[in-house]
Amino acid sequence: MKGILIGICRDKNKKRDVKRSLRELGGLLEAIGGKVIGYIVQKRSRPDPGYFIGEGKAKELKQVIEGTGADAVIFDDPLTPSQVRNLEKITGVKVLDRTDLVLEIFSRRARSREAKLQVEL
Repeated sequence: MKGILIGICRDKNKKRDVKRSLRELGGLLEAIGGKVIGYIVQKRSRPDPGYFIGEGKAKELKQVIEGTGADAVIFDDPLTPSQVRNLEKITGVKVLDRTDLVLEIFSRRARSREAKLQVEL
């Protein structure tokens, strides 16, 4: 999986804190054998209800994906199911948030039947 990591810098957040969090997210991606293609930090006071990063930025993201060959976009913040659906429709690649990525790590490392069931739940 080759991913682009996305974070939002809200008024109260400092850009360096967002970048630090994205580096940590990159470590999680590498834990499942993925590769970080790049980072995008957008300054927004609040997430867009439809696309989290806004429709215009989502269209720009599609161009970045096409130029880099990324096959996934991972957001540092939780996404709603409709945001995931909208972003996947525009970008044409898999869209995950931090929670999805952590669950993917657990899923790949689960060995026992009980552990696999707990990940599913």
